[in-house]
This record gives sequence, C-alpha cells and structure tokens, in this order.
Amino acid sequence: MLPLALTTLLAALPPQDPPWSEAATYPFTPAPDPLDERNLLDLRLLNEPVAGAHGFVTTDGRGGFRDGSGKPLRFWAVNTFVGREPWTKKPLGSAQEPDLDHHLWFLAKRGVNLIRLHAQLGPDASDPAAKLDDVRARERDWLWRTVATAKQHGIYTVISPYWATTFRLRAEWGVTGGARDHAMPLLFFEPRLQAAYRSWWRQLLREPNPHTGVPLAKEPALALLQLQNEDSLLFWTFNTLSGAPRQLLQQRFAAWLVGKHGSLAKARQAWGQHRLDGDRDDLPELANVWELTQTRQGGFAARLADQTRFLGELQRDFYQDTVRFLQQELGCRQLVNASNWKTADAARLGDLERWTYGAGEVDAVNRYADVVHQGQHAGWAVVAGDRYAARSVLHDPRGLPLFVRQVEHRPMLVTESCWPAPHGYSAEGPFLAAAYQSLCGVDAVCWFACSDEQWNEPRSANGYLASMPKWTIQTPEVLGGFPAAASVFRRGLLQEAEPVLLEAKADQDLWERRTARLPEEASFDPNRDAGDPPPRLPKLGPVDPQTWLRGPVVVRFGADAAATQQRAARAAGGKGQALRAATGEVLW
Repeated sequence: MLPLALTTLLAALPPQDPPWSEAATYPFTPAPDPLDERNLLDLRLLNEPVAGAHGFVTTDGRGGFRDGSGKPLRFWAVNTFVGREPWTKKPLGSAQEPDLDHHLWFLAKRGVNLIRLHAQLGPDASDPAAKLDDVRARERDWLWRTVATAKQHGIYTVISPYWATTFRLRAEWGVTGGARDHAMPLLFFEPRLQAAYRSWWRQLLREPNPHTGVPLAKEPALALLQLQNEDSLLFWTFNTLSGAPRQLLQQRFAAWLVGKHGSLAKARQAWGQHRLDGDRDDLPELANVWELTQTRQGGFAARLADQTRFLGELQRDFYQDTVRFLQQELGCRQLVNASNWKTADAARLGDLERWTYGAGEVDAVNRYADVVHQGQHAGWAVVAGDRYAARSVLHDPRGLPLFVRQVEHRPMLVTESCWPAPHGYSAEGPFLAAAYQSLCGVDAVCWFACSDEQWNEPRSANGYLASMPKWTIQTPEVLGGFPAAASVFRRGLLQEAEPVLLEAKADQDLWERRTARLPEEASFDPNRDAGDPPPRLPKLGPVDPQTWLRGPVVVRFGADAAATQQRAARAAGGKGQALRAATGEVLW
C-alpha cells in the first residue's frame, strides 16, 4: 500500500508564499547533539555494525542493491564535504573544527547509510611543482579518512574523483590544446589526460589506506565508483571545443567514418554530399550540438545520425575502457557509475546519454528542485536583499527531482539533489523523496550537501559574507525530516509500482534522436544555465505528464519500438476525480 495523503497536504498548503511574520521566527542556535547511548531517537540500528561487514555491494538484477550476504539494501544518502579543507577560524564561521567522527555519527542517527564524496583528485594547476600524473595528497587523504570513519558507523561511500568544469590545465602538462581553465569534454578522447586520469585512480585505489591498512580497491565499505561528475559530449559544452582539441576529435570522427562507410568519399555519398562550413576532403567538420536537437531531412539527417552515433559510441567506449581498467588492472569489485549529467535536449538525447552509462552497473543523474533566485552571489549564497520565487512541488509536481527515466533492471541514483535555498517549501523534500523513491524504485537520493559537523546555522556561506549557503540540507526543515523519511524508505514501508511506461528504443532510434514518449523535464543549474528556470511546457511528448506521478517510467534499449508498453491510466476522467498510483492508492 502507498498511503500518500497528498490531497490533504494540498488543501493545507497555501498557493502563495507562506505568510511568515517576524513574531513567528526565532534564532536557530541549536545545542550540540550529545551523541551518546541515551538518545531516544537513533536510526543507527538500521545500519550494519560495520559497513561492508558481509562483503561488497551488488545489484539484484531487477534494479535494486544487495549487501554482501544477498540481503536487499536501501540507501538514504547525502553528499558531505566535512573535513575536506584544512580548518581555519573565520569571522562568521564555526567556533571550532568539525569532528568527522561526530559528523558521521550524527548522520547515521538520522538514517543515513550512504555518503557521496565529490573530490578533485588531479593536481592543482596553481602549484608550480605539480605534474599532471600527481594526485592532490590532501584530497586523497580526505577520501581515505572519510571512508574509514564512515565504515565504523555502518555508512557506505560513493567516490566521485573528477570534475572537468573546475579542472585547470597548464601548457607544460602536454594535454592537447595547452592551458585551459576547464577540461570539458577532453577526457573522452585526449590520450594524455586519460593516462593521467588512470594514474590518479591507481594512486587512490591501489595504495594501502593508512587509516585501515586496506587499499580502497579491496574495501567493501566503498560501494560505488563514479567515473566523473557532470560532463558529456552531448551537452552544450561540446561547443567549447576549438583549435587542436577540436581537430583531434575531427580526426577521430574521420577514422570512424572510414570504418563504417569504407572511405570519407562514401560517407559523403551517404550524406547526399551535404557539406558544413569548414569541411575538408580529409577532415569533416563537426556540427554544432544545437543541430542534434533539431529535425533535419535528407543527407543532413544522415550526417547528424552518424555524428550522434560517433559521439555516443566514443563516450561509451571511454567508460567501458575505464571500467575494464578498474576491474581487471586494479582488481576493484565496487560497482561503477559512469556519470550523472544531462544533455542539450532531454527529449532527443537523454536516452543516448543513459545508454553510454551501460558500461557500468549503475545509472545516475543530478537534479534539483527549481527556484528562481536573483542576487550577486546567487550561485552559492543567499544574502539579505536577494529576490526569489519558489513553488511547492505539490503545486508543480513535474518539478520533483525524482521523476527520471530509468533503464530497465538497472539501479538509479540521484547523486545530487535538494530544494536549493531560498525555498519556502523545502520541508516537503524528505517526505516526497521517501514516497516517490519507494513508488518509482529510485534507489537513492544523495542530498546536497553537508558542510558542518551537525546543523548549519544561517551565519555565512563562506565564513566571511553575512549569508547562508544555497546548497545546504543541514536545516531543521530538511535534516529534521530525515528520521521519519529515512525510516519509511529504508524499511520498505511503501510499495513500489510496476512500470507505468516501458518505452523500447532500438539503437537507430538513439542515432536519429527520436523524441522520447515521456521525456524528463529540463533540469536547471544556476551555475551552468543562463536566466531562470524555464516554464513547464504543456506536453513534451505524446504521453500525459501526469504519468510521472503514478509510477516508474522505464526505457529498454536494443528493442523495437513495438515493444513499448503503457499501463492504463487508472485516473478518472472527470473534474474532481482522483488520480491513482499504479499501486491503486489515491495520489491527487
């Protein structure tokens, strides 16, 4: 049964921003949690005494996880950065250094049994002595130390060691293109960077963890390796390629075309002699990624299908080669997720992005609830005088970050999510996550993020500016809802539904970018997207968007579209009649 009394909640919530008054507010200055055995509320008992005590986490072949003994394993998860940076006293910061052990105990008490550690393992370009193959020793020790500490609280770990957006390159490192202030999307095809990337993994996973004596490659408390964060050949940043990196990718494309068609001349024949500005007889130009979001006809359509297939296969091949390196050369037994990013067009390219993740065992995406926030520091801090507008997800249900297309029989994680501040309705987040993770079979939502030992008091986002963090969950309205929500989800108290839409996709459907029957909503990142969140469109595909509310939306790769299945709507047709979940319970 799925007892979601959403209609009651809708009736109780006002349609506009809640009418807060000064008299209804109070300073948030909580006393430290004593963290002792006298706690009346403590979900630590749901965790294993030691994470990985029974062996490595595996998948169950149906889209779920199992622990080393074969028992079903459900994760309530957060991202944490506690202990990552050397602590210094700041004017508006914490009065004392966070205690990592207390922090993880504090989380375990509230139902957390999985943490994601997002790091930048490669060298710091500002260090004149750094070589490309070096690792940041401080980052590596933080990962080692946190895995070891979390393990003792029954908390598993996900490691995300690389983010191209913030990785700077120096000219003397010899990467194609020389110095750059980011590395997007070079990792998919640049050989010098790929070799260094493997070196970073080797130095992290093969050397003994000084805090346990066991290399992370042999550590069962390390549940998942995420190959990289937020990069794709199918996203707008593809268009940043120019000069030598672009020419290198063009050369790869030319070789691929010869392999498929027999020669470049035959490829052009297949394209009806279509040409782009910049085409050379020996070096075909790459179309702007915007073209991959459009419908074209004739030879141009055939050309775009070839480019789409080339980019998809190149991306998947990189992930496959990396998985083989981790498992065969380094001896890792952890599960692998390739990445977690979006594309230039969720309707046309989103399924292809997930197809490339098939090299590993687990899929993932980063998605947040939308909020309009305008201010000088709106990407990372909330300051007095900022302007914002937010809606409850109960009034805008298509904005729920858990409504994602899942690949059949594969676990799905949302590796970053929250209701970003300022948001008047963030208290609904844990409850809705627990309910719809259960209904739709999403395996974990990694709430983003923790930066303090316990609660995050609204003093400063960086220790200097009078503000509060934009990306925080350590507030009463969010973290305060964890115990109940985590208990509901981890105990399996709510029933998972059968897929309400199973859409079959043949490979050619991916190359030709055929629109999904029910695409994901366009996600919004204030640090990567211009303007404010886009409005909801009435319909993105032929399936009613309310289908998201009823149960899992699943895609099956390698099958003819005729295999697509959609369950009956089970929603009454008249005004005022209820929408039901696929489990039969009234939702709306």
